[in-house]
Amino acid sequence: MKTIRWMIAGALVLCVSSAFAQPRRRESLADRKVRKRLEDTRVSVSFDKVPVRDVLNSLQARGGVNIVPDRRLDGPWKKTVTLALRNVSLKDALRAVTVPMALDYAVRDGVVFVSEARTVAAGLKRRTPTFGTYVVTRRDCELFAKLADTNVSVTFDKTPTLEAVETLHTLGHVPIVPDRSKLIEPAQRTVSLKLKDVPLATAITLLAEQLDLTWCIRYSIVLISTEAECRPSPPIPEPAVYAANTPTAKDIRLKHTLDETEVSFTFNERPVDEAWQALAAMAKIPVVRDPEATFPKDRTVTLKLTAVPVGIAFRLLADQLDRQYIITGGKLFISTPERIGEMIEK
Repeated sequence: MKTIRWMIAGALVLCVSSAFAQPRRRESLADRKVRKRLEDTRVSVSFDKVPVRDVLNSLQARGGVNIVPDRRLDGPWKKTVTLALRNVSLKDALRAVTVPMALDYAVRDGVVFVSEARTVAAGLKRRTPTFGTYVVTRRDCELFAKLADTNVSVTFDKTPTLEAVETLHTLGHVPIVPDRSKLIEPAQRTVSLKLKDVPLATAITLLAEQLDLTWCIRYSIVLISTEAECRPSPPIPEPAVYAANTPTAKDIRLKHTLDETEVSFTFNERPVDEAWQALAAMAKIPVVRDPEATFPKDRTVTLKLTAVPVGIAFRLLADQLDRQYIITGGKLFISTPERIGEMIEK
């Protein structure tokens, strides 16, 4: 059975890769379109001590391409540009602005990315969607396709990180969950980004990079976290496992509810007890917390999900509290990983 599961997982990954991934040595259609626009678009500009960032914004507006400065740099964007050009290609205009400042650009993921010349020469790492688990589900594949096919336009100007994530969540109608434990002062971090008609996957990538993070698909959601956290992890128990070797009819019905019932909710610094009760009430599921396990009373939960299976919602909620759950006696039993492990072994 395990062999079959691994074969199915491998087949899904191959299917997704062949459908969406571009060959290594071939540019994507989006990148080719951007390069063509850079060469074909003619512009006339005049700048007198204009900040570099404003110059790039002006070229972006005139050329109809997305130009994204490397936010990891600080010094170059404080400099000013004095320049007058007439009827030149957008490509030459961009070179005229970047070269004198030891900057360069590269076309990646349908956007023009501006950074230090040495960084561009060394080759920009192309980040593509990854899966945070070895076992890829149908829902994961559907989410992968939606991220590639859904285009969005956004303007973030020193926008709070969580607000920016919420905007992408709303525009794309996909669950995006930032790993708050990996965000440095999330309430104070801001994002500056201006994009027009780009794939949602590209927008998420650029937002994550400003936070020195990456993202992956895990449990049918988009998780923004560190590269280490997004590396594929070994298979873990399904959204629901049974404590007994022979589950009862009630157990089977409960598992079906966890897999098929979808919920949408927003928890903002909500006390743990209230979050559990609210989620159980939404799905009409009996939930029992282990009286022998100590639960942090002062912990709160911040989580927003739209149209996800309630089993995944419970898992994400449990993960924030270092807890797991199991089906026993027709109820969802929540406890520590150690306690759950003991029950399964019995």
